[in-house]
Amino acid sequence: MKRVFLVSICIIISICCRGQELKLTFSPTITLSQDTSVRIIASLWENYLEARYDDYLNFRRNLQYQRRGDLIQNLFWHAQTEDLLIGEIEKFMLFGELSTFSIRKYSKTIYEIHTLLQAKAFEGEGINTLFLYKVCAIETDNGFKFLNYFDVTKNSLQNYTSEDIDFYYPCGFEFDIEKVKETEKFLSQFRKDFNIEKLDKKIVCVVGNSLSESNAFIGFDFTIATSENKFAGYFLEPRTILTCRQDHIHEFVHVLIKSTYPNIYEILNEGIATYYGGQAGFDYDFHVKNLQKYLSENTVDFLNTSLLWDLEVEGGRLAYTVGALIVDYTLNSYGTPKVIELFSCKDYEEIFLKLEIPTEDVNNFFIRLINGKIEKY
Repeated sequence: MKRVFLVSICIIISICCRGQELKLTFSPTITLSQDTSVRIIASLWENYLEARYDDYLNFRRNLQYQRRGDLIQNLFWHAQTEDLLIGEIEKFMLFGELSTFSIRKYSKTIYEIHTLLQAKAFEGEGINTLFLYKVCAIETDNGFKFLNYFDVTKNSLQNYTSEDIDFYYPCGFEFDIEKVKETEKFLSQFRKDFNIEKLDKKIVCVVGNSLSESNAFIGFDFTIATSENKFAGYFLEPRTILTCRQDHIHEFVHVLIKSTYPNIYEILNEGIATYYGGQAGFDYDFHVKNLQKYLSENTVDFLNTSLLWDLEVEGGRLAYTVGALIVDYTLNSYGTPKVIELFSCKDYEEIFLKLEIPTEDVNNFFIRLINGKIEKY
């Protein structure tokens, strides 16, 4: 899924780190620019990232902290756009380095801001993460405001609007209306089952012939979240999906779940999406069978969450399958209300506490569950 990407970029020597520990740099072409607008945009960009960073840091320190997302949105972003970077930037910038290397004119009133983000996921552990992306700044009567690159490019795409979804796709893409109908039917039932209100705005689904093409439409010149797999895709908060399909149920589940249960524990988040929508183009049953086969020759410590995230079994990340097994067991043993109760869990151990499964029995519980020999513990 990963590919090698070489980024040639000028040496960043002008460091602007006024945020508490925000690692942000600007290139000399920006700091020494004779274009007043470039310098104003750079200052605005820095202030925005610092505000977003401080808000995120305060939340990480105190989960009861009331986040200032709407205030930051209104202060920095154009009224007709949303901050599509919030999910990706906040996930990694606390442990990464941001390098803004170019701010250049796109049109008479719009500038492109090009930034490189390097980070490590999961608080310094796990895979190296690289994003090369651009957003725009537009000149308004109230000064510059940010726009998503997608807001500039989407007029060149085909558009189909269904009850819940705005689809955008390139000319020549084989758009299947029947798949859209099936997706809408699923979303309606899923909302009812999990007490999820209809979203106040439509889900934005950006579809490309490849994930790289979808990424390009929204300004991601490079991200490791890409693949040549036609079943690949991912979700950008609050309501945008990048995919190659109109029926990417896994990602649609993420949108709905996060809209109502924003603090859901990540293994459960991926688990419920995998239970209903599979992963990597294969359904939940396929991944359970592959895990069963894997366990016939290997052992797995199901209490080791780092292992669950790092290990892939036949193309499927183990954490996704484990989360789906938990959802499956809970649904069939207790019903939907119990699954919803699990969404409030703060950590992995609390899941088993709510299911009344002793820690020392967790490994045996999963082995029995995978082998189909357990109904209710």
